Amino acid sequence: MERAVLDDLSRQSNHQGVVFSVLKAQDISLEQLLRLNPSLLLILDEIVDPQNLGSLLRVAEVTGATGVIITDRRSAPLSPAARRASAGASELLPLVRVTNLRRTLDLLKQKGFWTVGTSLQEGSKEIYDFTFPEKCALVLGSEGSGLRELTARECDFLIKIPMLGKIDSLNVSQAGAVCLFEYNRQRLKK
Repeated sequence: MERAVLDDLSRQSNHQGVVFSVLKAQDISLEQLLRLNPSLLLILDEIVDPQNLGSLLRVAEVTGATGVIITDRRSAPLSPAARRASAGASELLPLVRVTNLRRTLDLLKQKGFWTVGTSLQEGSKEIYDFTFPEKCALVLGSEGSGLRELTARECDFLIKIPMLGKIDSLNVSQAGAVCLFEYNRQRLKK
């Protein structure tokens, strides 16, 4: 096939001579996700950077999360950049969009989940002194301001990652990776 045809099909010139088409992943409902009998869910509260969204989808998939829940508004779309950063996880992992995160957290609690939010606020427990509940919904806040105050109040537990340097926090996708892998480390010890 001619290079110009491939450029047109791929909508870019960075295709290395190969183009294929896949069905676009579909969002599912919270009820459909809960039918999958999840034990670990990742909840993203207003993550706006597509790279962070993609990275978080990737780490959620490799750590065995059943699905990811994001807010409808003020959240990054599942754009080509997010899909690229997810390294294929966006096609494998169920994604649920919710309008009201508070109601979603309440429903998850009714279904036996413990909600664990990441926050630097006073009273947050250090992650390595915290025992993750088996049925866990991990809640991460936005890149700039972290968890919204209302969301933090709805969480059963708040945790933080100890910082030893001069910088007081990690990028949200890095923090998500630390938390999800710590959840797994604790499960594997049992």
